[in-house]
Order: sequence, then C-alpha cells, then structure tokens
Amino acid sequence: MKEIKLLIVHNKPPNIHDLMTEQAKNICDKLLEKCNLHIIWAIFPTFEKKIFEKKGFDIHNANDYDNTLELIKNINPDMILINGSMDFHNIECSIVGKHLKIPIIVFFLRNLLSRTPISVTGVLKSRFRGLFFKNRLTTEKEKPLRLIPFYLRKYYHLYKTLRVINYSISNSIINILQHVKNVLLVYSPIEPIIEGTINLCTTENWKVELKRKFTKNSIKVIGDPYFDKVFDEISKIKMNDKRDYKKTRVLFATSTMYAHGLCSRESEYQLIIDTCNQILKDENIELTLKIHPSTSDFSEIENFVIKKLSRRINIFQKENLLELIDSNHLMVTYGGSGAIRHSILLGMPVINLNFDTEVTGNNIFIDDKAIIQCKSLKKLLEIIEQNKFKKLNNNDIQNFIIKYLGKFYGQSSERAAIQILKMIN
Repeated sequence: MKEIKLLIVHNKPPNIHDLMTEQAKNICDKLLEKCNLHIIWAIFPTFEKKIFEKKGFDIHNANDYDNTLELIKNINPDMILINGSMDFHNIECSIVGKHLKIPIIVFFLRNLLSRTPISVTGVLKSRFRGLFFKNRLTTEKEKPLRLIPFYLRKYYHLYKTLRVINYSISNSIINILQHVKNVLLVYSPIEPIIEGTINLCTTENWKVELKRKFTKNSIKVIGDPYFDKVFDEISKIKMNDKRDYKKTRVLFATSTMYAHGLCSRESEYQLIIDTCNQILKDENIELTLKIHPSTSDFSEIENFVIKKLSRRINIFQKENLLELIDSNHLMVTYGGSGAIRHSILLGMPVINLNFDTEVTGNNIFIDDKAIIQCKSLKKLLEIIEQNKFKKLNNNDIQNFIIKYLGKFYGQSSERAAIQILKMIN
C-alpha cells in the first residue's frame, strides 16, 4: 500500500491539548485504519509554546526554515491540513500548497459565532495588544528579532514566502495590505485565500456562510471530530444524584480572554477573583476552579488569583473535564469557554457571567434554555441556589447540538476521513 504523507500545520505541538490538535488526531486515527499514513506536524510557534517534545511525533519547527516554501518542499507532503483562521501560517501554507499543487484540507470546525464576537473597536484593541506582545524565541538565528513586535515579524515572514513563489514586490505588498484590512475589521474573517481543496465544517450554518466565498462542492459538513471521544465517554457516565451532597458544588470554568488579546490580564484575573470571592461568601458552597488545559498558566493563577481569595480552593487544569462536571451541581463561566458544550451534553445547565465588559462580552454560545445569563455579580448566589438541581431535558440538549455541534453521534472523524480519501483518490 502506498504511503500517504499528511502535513498538519499548527502553532501548537500534538502533545498539547488544543481544539484543532484533538480534531486532527481523531481524524488521523480513522485514516490510519484505512490507509498507510505518515503524519508530520509543522509547528509555527507563537508567544504560547516554543519548546515542545518530539517524542512519538515527526515534528518540524518552522523557525528552522527561512520561509514556508522551503519548509513544505523539504517535507514534500501529499496533502496539507490547516485551520480556517487567517493566521499567518495558515495563509502561507495555503498559498504555497496551491503553488505546488498539493491538495489542502481546511478545518472550519470551531463555533461559527466566534467569527464576529466583538465590535470593530474590540478587534482593533485585541490586535494592538498582540502587536506589542514580545515573543520568546528559541533559535539562535532569531535572537536579534527578540524585541521586534509580533506582527511585524510575521508580515516579514509572509513577505519572504510570497517573494520566493514569484509574487512581485507590488503584489506581495498588496496581499499584505489586504490581510491587514481583513484582520483589523473582523476578529476571525473568511477569505478565498484560505479556501482548500476540501473545506470541512461542523454545521449547515457553516456551509451557508462558506458558500458566499468558496466553491460549493468543496464544502463538507461532518460535525465536530473533537466530540467523537466525548460521545464515547458520556455514554459510559452514570450521572450522580447531587441531592446527596452535603454542600452545593460549583465548577468555575475560566476562559482565555487575555491570552487571545480580548482583554488585559489584570481585568480577567480580577473578574476571576471577584467571582470566586462572591461565591465563597456562602459557606454551603464548595467551589472548584477549572482553567484551560494548555493556554492558561497554572503558576500565574496560583500567584495572581488564588492568593487573593477569601479561602483556599482546588484548581484543576489537565484533569478529565467530564468527570469534573459530573461531580458538581453547576458550572459558572464567561467569555465563551468551550467547557460550556461539555456541561450541556451532560445535561447540566451553565451560568454565564455577562456583565457587558471586554472580559465577559464574548458570548459565542447563546441558548435561553441551557445557559442562564447572570447580569450582575450580586445576583450570582441567588441564581446558583435557584438552579443547583436543574437538569436539562433531551429536547434542549438536542437543539443545542444542532446549533453548535451539527451532530453528536461519534462518527464525525469517520466522515472526515472518508472525504479526505475521496479527495486523494
């Protein structure tokens, strides 16, 4: 059987828990059942993780190459998998892949509402924060660039890539200016430059959106591969009877707003502190904090949040989220945390902090039945008391699934693998 070489392009390594990483790995598991697949990861490090393990994976660090053409020619893949965001590495790999006539698979497997979660003013603020976020580079070659702002380095890398695939100076500059315009006006834009040979999306609403810019036959609705393993896990969970607990258990799942430039670190951490302390006023509540498994910094939370709470609470980061949800009465969150989906799939309602601020304004999951909006911190304890034994009915859960996951049946990775093999054949 001929070996098929798949290049996965991301800004995080495969050993770090991340939405796209898990989606890609789940699809690859199905492809490995059907063909002789060689998987290569090309990591374009940002200001999140620079040092990564290569154990068990064939990994290339993009910082070791002068431009993206050099990287892809060195790997020589049969197909390239990228995310549908307008991040620099996705654009570069899309352009170079098309230049080399390599089939491209593009993921549009995130929440559709995350495309426009904030105003133009909010987008400008987030870009401004990112512009002056200093990157800790790892290679000797790039140490002189250590103090150059993030976007300037990225645009220079994009320019070099355009030039080596024979774009003229003027066309290269025009493409860069077009990218500047797109990302300054919309938080997560969709443009033809990112279109793949096939474009995989979660819901029919995504398909309608993509048809405005992409070829209709290239768009495939598959559901969300991330939740295939969640489907299997949920089928094995027997929900605990929470009425036997001595205290009301609340799981506070934080978001990663400041890490994505949507607010300052100080404002997000202050919201977490204030929310925790408000909940801890009730001695009959047992509070647990769940932070993002890869983006959040555990030591930062310890130093800047936990030390300012009225009493000590447990922090979880990489533990099984479904098991944490199952051991609590309610989830409290803000900023469109992905943990919302896990809670609703288990039938547990979510209290969303919605104070009309930069930290709490990113409400990309909206559902009157499953998500309870808390408009004032002073009302939080009252809302917790009113809803601590509430269970979502099956209709509410199914409506949420149709809106945000497309389908929840454990077969999305299988459907994606079939579409990819059809493309190769």
